[in-house]
Amino acid sequence: MKHNVAEKDPSYSLDAIVDEIPLDNFNKGAQDEALGILSLDSTKRHYSAQEDARLLRKIDRHIMPIIFFIYFLQLVDKQILSFSSVFGLSRDADLVGDDYSLLGSIVYIAQLVMQPLSSYLLVKFRLSIYVPLIVTCWGATLLCMTAAKNFVGLLIARFFLGAFEASVQASFILVIQFWYRRKEQGFRLAAMYSNLGWVNVFGSLIMFGIAHIKTGVLFTYQIVFLLLGAITFIVGLISFRVFPDNPVKSDFLSAEEKVMAVEYPKGAKSKGSAFGQTSKV
Repeated sequence: MKHNVAEKDPSYSLDAIVDEIPLDNFNKGAQDEALGILSLDSTKRHYSAQEDARLLRKIDRHIMPIIFFIYFLQLVDKQILSFSSVFGLSRDADLVGDDYSLLGSIVYIAQLVMQPLSSYLLVKFRLSIYVPLIVTCWGATLLCMTAAKNFVGLLIARFFLGAFEASVQASFILVIQFWYRRKEQGFRLAAMYSNLGWVNVFGSLIMFGIAHIKTGVLFTYQIVFLLLGAITFIVGLISFRVFPDNPVKSDFLSAEEKVMAVEYPKGAKSKGSAFGQTSKV
């Protein structure tokens, strides 16, 4: 059903229109949510370059920090084996022969095996639920690795770690493509991938500090797994509240901004052209 209240009364706010629409209109599987919110207001609106810039800054503040931090944690978790090996992992876990190499490879084998399933789940569930869930699960896996004291235990834990991390990178690329214009995506992806360098700088310092914690109960590698697992698990839980969904479902946008954000990735023109018309970017 299309609502033309704004045409009859221009002073009627879009927020008021949204409040009058039953939530069921947004939850029907066959109905596109973006199309649904655009149908709330049939008037052609004009937005200035300043309004576009303000919206972009707001999107950056709410999306990029959580993506950056989760990807940093993923890269730290991937390198946790090499970090731990410096502090006696092979000795304490009785690794022999090719055991260490297999522990390093099993994460990527798991990611390869899980790609078809993770690709299916990526489009089956909302990113605001799916990403926090897999982050929480891989944090829980790291916590469980604390109990692993031999090759078999570490191998099983590392397999599940790779399985849960299989679609994280693809999810972030999808989020960036969904929220940003083509010309803006490169910088955001570069910012995310800059973690490849940051993790070697700060990850090593973090491991150095953690490794000097002495308990007399746990091996050094177990302390590393325990602390990083706890951090990742907590970040996963927090992500259920802060990880972005599509513009229609995002709490940090007003009703007016939701309309803007839905059309924004298309490259809508500034004031002087009807918002929603596409231009080359």
